[in-house]
Amino acid sequence: MPVSSPINFSKPIDYASLKDRNVLLTGGASGFGKAFVRMFAEHGANVVFGDVQDQAAKELEALGKSVVSCRQKGSAKADTTLVSSSFIAM
Repeated sequence: MPVSSPINFSKPIDYASLKDRNVLLTGGASGFGKAFVRMFAEHGANVVFGDVQDQAAKELEALGKSVVSCRQKGSAKADTTLVSSSFIAM
């Protein structure tokens, strides 16, 4: 899989450039994280996110096949490894 450059948030986002990008977020089931998951997915990015809120995470997964959630409780090593592994598998 080719590696793409990071998204530069200091400039306005070129939403077309998000298509097929891989995005990893933590705390993606509520607040700003939820808004970012939706925004990235709506513009064609593949999103993996971790959160402890299982029900909210499942609702976001319904956005499409490009959104994957993993149960993550803070910085617990096993949970962080699962989220990272899911991202790498994209």
